Amino acid sequence: MLELASQAETNLVILSLSRVELRAAVQRRVRSRDLSKENASAALTAFNDHLGTIYIVQHVTEALIERALGLIDKHDLRAYDSIQLAACLTLPMQSSEDRATFTCADQRLIAAAVKENWPVLNPTA
Repeated sequence: MLELASQAETNLVILSLSRVELRAAVQRRVRSRDLSKENASAALTAFNDHLGTIYIVQHVTEALIERALGLIDKHDLRAYDSIQLAACLTLPMQSSEDRATFTCADQRLIAAAVKENWPVLNPTA
């Protein structure tokens, strides 16, 4: 994520729930002793410092939830994955060229985004 952020030519949009997802992942690594408490704290602090600067935070709305429900009916998606994709698909845009690129490494989620005719970046490819 840090590498992607450093290469980005524009701000990155993240869903407000991503803060919970990141903290859970970091704390899981601390509990498994793959990451020190000090490094975990530094990483979380750096992430929080970038909220509103590098990262634009998109909040969960009822319209986003409705879009996620529709995506679940259309595609083989898990609940949280449908919310992440719906967040991207509901971003306000000026034109079709103005669309954000959906970035993820999950093949099922990538397939759904492609079926929605949305640009995708797989950082592991």
